[in-house]
Amino acid sequence: MLLTDKIYGNEEIKEPVLVELINSNAVQRLKGVSQRGYPESTKMSTGNPPYYTRYEHSIGCMLLLMRMGAEIDEQIAGLLHDISHTAFSHVADWAIGDPLKEDYQDSILSRYVTESDAAAIITKYGHDLESISNMETEGRFGLLERNAPDICADRVDYALRDSYNIERGNVEKAIKGLVNRDGELMFDSRESARAFADCYVTDIRENYAAPENLLRYHLLGGALKYAIDNKVISIADMHTDEKRVMAKIRESGNTTAKELLDESLERLRFTVSDGKGVFLRYKLRYVDPKFIDSGKVERLSDADVDYARIIEEEKQRHADGVYIEMIK
Repeated sequence: MLLTDKIYGNEEIKEPVLVELINSNAVQRLKGVSQRGYPESTKMSTGNPPYYTRYEHSIGCMLLLMRMGAEIDEQIAGLLHDISHTAFSHVADWAIGDPLKEDYQDSILSRYVTESDAAAIITKYGHDLESISNMETEGRFGLLERNAPDICADRVDYALRDSYNIERGNVEKAIKGLVNRDGELMFDSRESARAFADCYVTDIRENYAAPENLLRYHLLGGALKYAIDNKVISIADMHTDEKRVMAKIRESGNTTAKELLDESLERLRFTVSDGKGVFLRYKLRYVDPKFIDSGKVERLSDADVDYARIIEEEKQRHADGVYIEMIK
């Protein structure tokens, strides 16, 4: 199987277990789940964030792990780490979870893996289903997942994809400098570590923590919560894809559910205000990557005073939250 990825280029997948898993229903469903949480048809008011799916991100994690020499079970975990995401990704946390944790998907991942068609494929090829289905256990797959502020394949891939259109030079520098040191991802120089850190900061400021993104999550999460509470859709529906969920809401005859959904996807008029409107906060996201200097491992914030200041700014922005007022 030949895969073409905009970040990593062409890669031939030779492992039969990976080929079958890529073609499984569990992985293919992710083609209908947006990475950022709202569909490509959304009428954005500011910026031009890239649209891509959880499928592309999952493939990217697998490819990155392959590049970094990960064992096959960790490559499998990378491919499957997001299969429990609902339609609209982390927007689900604003409807049925906790938006400051964004852990609904993680909380059901183990059960989702074992109940999916991926489980039989894993077992068929003699791989460790228990280990792979419990991939979120800290330290189990240290290249794929690590607690912040460390980097890992998951964080690296989505940050590079989100930043590709506006930080391409830094994206390329970060990929070139990424190394596997004793089972942990880090960079081969301070410069490549800072290139990735700048990509990540841009991603958070321009995408995840941007006022429009927060407002859309609030509105779309509210629309989905209303639809679930009023039995227009079910939790099971959320585990299909976005087109099916939207169609079910719009064809339900529930005018309020349809209006709330449509409002959340239309062009928004809003202003960041001082104490007016809705108060919104987001999950704290930041990285402080490690790099190698003359054989010694260092943390970027210890070597770069400017980046240490940026980390503190991001923590303060998170703590402060933001008031957003809709303009009619």
